[in-house]
Amino acid sequence: MIKKDHTEERSTILGILLRALRNGQPEPEKEEVYTRVFKDSYTKEKDYIIRNEYRLISEDLEQFLASAAADTRALQYLKLNYLSRLLQAGAYHLFLIEKKALLKQFPHASFLQKEIVRIESDFFARHKLSKRNAIEEYRGLIHTLKEQTRADAALSASEIYVREAFIYRTLKGYDIAPVLPQMPVFNEVPAGVEADVAYNLLKARQYLEMGEEKIATLRRMQRELKKCRQMPASEMYFASATIGLELMIIGRYGEAVAEFTHTLSLPGYTESELFRIGGIFNHLSALAKAGSFREFEEMYASFQSLLQAHPYLFRLELIRSVVLLNLNEFRKAKALVRDFKMEDKSSDSFYLRVLFTCCYLGEGDLVAAAYELENLQRALRGGGATEPYHYAAQVLRAALRWTQKPTEVSLAKLRDLLEQSKADPSQELETLPVKWIARYAGLSA
Repeated sequence: MIKKDHTEERSTILGILLRALRNGQPEPEKEEVYTRVFKDSYTKEKDYIIRNEYRLISEDLEQFLASAAADTRALQYLKLNYLSRLLQAGAYHLFLIEKKALLKQFPHASFLQKEIVRIESDFFARHKLSKRNAIEEYRGLIHTLKEQTRADAALSASEIYVREAFIYRTLKGYDIAPVLPQMPVFNEVPAGVEADVAYNLLKARQYLEMGEEKIATLRRMQRELKKCRQMPASEMYFASATIGLELMIIGRYGEAVAEFTHTLSLPGYTESELFRIGGIFNHLSALAKAGSFREFEEMYASFQSLLQAHPYLFRLELIRSVVLLNLNEFRKAKALVRDFKMEDKSSDSFYLRVLFTCCYLGEGDLVAAAYELENLQRALRGGGATEPYHYAAQVLRAALRWTQKPTEVSLAKLRDLLEQSKADPSQELETLPVKWIARYAGLSA
């Protein structure tokens, strides 16, 4: 795959192919693309980039166009997948162009707008863009959502409130809610309102809550939903799936597994391919968090072909590599990690190198573990990494010292660092895999 230094070339290749498609022109020849991407002399490395990346990108585009079915939702989902791929390729300017064209094609598709919000927010989080960037990029989409909602006479006041709450929650994720008008929050659903209205009011409220309060509101939503005369089955699925996600956030993984198992039995689960894939993805994530690694592998094997269409497949396979580590399947884990795109200065690169190091520690290959640790330290020295990543690298170094020379001093150093990680309230530090490191260094964590 293209290295981090070649994302500009990949972006250029994508632009050339997209322009040809839009203008109805035949696919350009490789030599023509080479000339337009590289304006200087021929090298083997550049030819390798063209031969491999041009072929892969062309295949992706052909598959995307061939898969576009008559089903509008299926087409939207495929295009969302494509938008996600553009961001992965580092082609943010092309992403903005394609996003604008897609929203113009489906101006009233709230599902599409919400999914774009999620894809773009993930991009912001991964690349640590500033709060100002986030506000500027979202302002247009939020304004469009509000205007379309208010202009739709078919929407009830309670449905408009749900949309407004969703927008507010999205912005709150970027810590900019204080600059917005305060959302009205009610303590109780007014007496005598219809079940549909009560449900919408509760749905809006849960967007503004977290933890146990949110779960309690979602349970009330489910009770009101059973009284509704006309409400799609997808709403019950939404409530149950959201409960499962919230249970995962607060660390109740066993209950989350049970809730996601329940979602797979609901009528809304089969309503669309999107719900099926999302439900399976969430269920697998909960199984991994709960430590049910064998069950994870069995379920993954059953739905592997379906999951290939998920725009966040990378995340699931990253989780699977951790599952394989816990099953002591080190060879499989290494093979899976090698398939991932590795970019320095990113959290993904950090995790991938940690996974490699854990694999080598588990196999007892201390030479390879030390080499991988050197690669990680070089990436951290390159800049862009936050303090918790440097701290985790310290844990790795201590783990490696302990495995190479298991003395009381090296053991005490490693234990001290692990204890610090437990005491540190940093949310980012909590996500770092220091427990994996401890395990594969031969310690209990």
